[in-house]
Amino acid sequence: LARFTGKKVNNTFNIVFILVFAVIHTWFGIINPNLSIRNLNFSFFFMLLTVQCAWIMLDSIPPELKHLTRWTGLVFVLFSLVNVVRIIAFFFRDNLTNDYLNSGPFESVVILSYQILFTFLTFTLILMVNGRLGKQIVSEEEKFSKAFQLAPYAVLITRLSDGKIYEVNEGFLKLSKYTREEVIGKTTGELNLWYNKTDREKIVSILKEHGKLNESEYIFQNKSGELLFGLVSAELLHIDNELSILTTVYDLTPRKKLENQLVEMNATKDKFFSIIAHDLKSPFNSIIGFSSLLKEEPLNLEKHEIVQFASAIHKTATGTLHLLENLLDWSLMQQGRIFFEPKEADLSNIAHEIVEQKLNQAIAKRIEIVNLIPKNLMVTVDENMFKAVFRNLVENAIKFTLPGGKVEINAQNAGNNILVSVTDDGVGIKTENIEKLFKIETGFSTPGTRNEKGTGLGLILCREFIEKHNGKIWVESTEGKGSTFYFIIPRSGV
Repeated sequence: LARFTGKKVNNTFNIVFILVFAVIHTWFGIINPNLSIRNLNFSFFFMLLTVQCAWIMLDSIPPELKHLTRWTGLVFVLFSLVNVVRIIAFFFRDNLTNDYLNSGPFESVVILSYQILFTFLTFTLILMVNGRLGKQIVSEEEKFSKAFQLAPYAVLITRLSDGKIYEVNEGFLKLSKYTREEVIGKTTGELNLWYNKTDREKIVSILKEHGKLNESEYIFQNKSGELLFGLVSAELLHIDNELSILTTVYDLTPRKKLENQLVEMNATKDKFFSIIAHDLKSPFNSIIGFSSLLKEEPLNLEKHEIVQFASAIHKTATGTLHLLENLLDWSLMQQGRIFFEPKEADLSNIAHEIVEQKLNQAIAKRIEIVNLIPKNLMVTVDENMFKAVFRNLVENAIKFTLPGGKVEINAQNAGNNILVSVTDDGVGIKTENIEKLFKIETGFSTPGTRNEKGTGLGLILCREFIEKHNGKIWVESTEGKGSTFYFIIPRSGV
């Protein structure tokens, strides 16, 4: 009883108490038999025991348990009263006997009282223990519920057979972007939580074989279709005689994004060093070589050779300047130091300025450049960034268009957005290479129709500048027929 209530009792006293009782009872039971003394001994020590039990049940009990122990304590009080009456009767009765079977009506009443009270004690003890067990179950359920709901990761309980969801925590709702009403009673398949539809079967197979799953990576998708990377642990449990799965999912998506950013940063660094080590060094070697010939042998060169060498130097210097411009813009963008100053501008004028800059380059290849953007098509953009975008897209179009070809620049309204296109009828792009164009880590670049060199940096710069304007850039191309680069941006406001 003391353990039940959480209270401590003096065990030394109880041990001495039992020993004294045993000695007295043995003496008057075997050495000097006396039934009356044995009854007195039993009643006295039983009274001490029941008083102690009554005190524990009624007084020395936590307040939250008193409603469970009250009736058991009252039964012990009644036991104590019966024993007190029996002790008092011992001193006032004359017909004391050692014949147990003929001990008289008083002893019969006492024994009957003991039997009735023991019956009541059994009943009240059962109620008390059941009540305490019920209270403990409620307490444990409350602890589990709090731990379940407050867990910093997603937790869900599903049926093993079909993935029906019994319960989820707030972490799951936050991660999946569903409401509780939308998920309870549905299966994980109905909610399309699994990116790879066979992953659940794999987990079920592991659980059936080993009973649990420890920290394995899987890919999920939330209500909006966004991919999520999760570290999954799972274990089997029984709910209403059905096998169920308790699953925890730790969201790895932020870490994966950081890993991807780190990969991109490393690729950026490698690309930067590659450009410095090769793409900038090679043009200067060419310039130095041709200028050395002009310097050392000017009288031995024919006029057409001088023009050829000067033209090569000019072409190389122009290309290198373009590369330096891109490299400077790109490096400033990576460091977050580039100025972003959007203001209202006429998109046709921006395109016209770039066409004028690239006209000589186009004439050299007999390529026609047509600016079809309507006049006074106003947009809110950073002009310097958009000049860089048009410069790179037109440069690419000229680069991959055969002599006698055509490049068109166009724009049109698309709701609250502006859709811009730069189209050429050049060599086109292989389907497998399209997805490589805007990725720094691929370092993809191909020579032009006149073997013009490139670094692949221009399109990457275009992507970053367009995304800075909350826009999107993509390409549609057919090999051998040409390419169209599209980008779409908000008409006003960035």
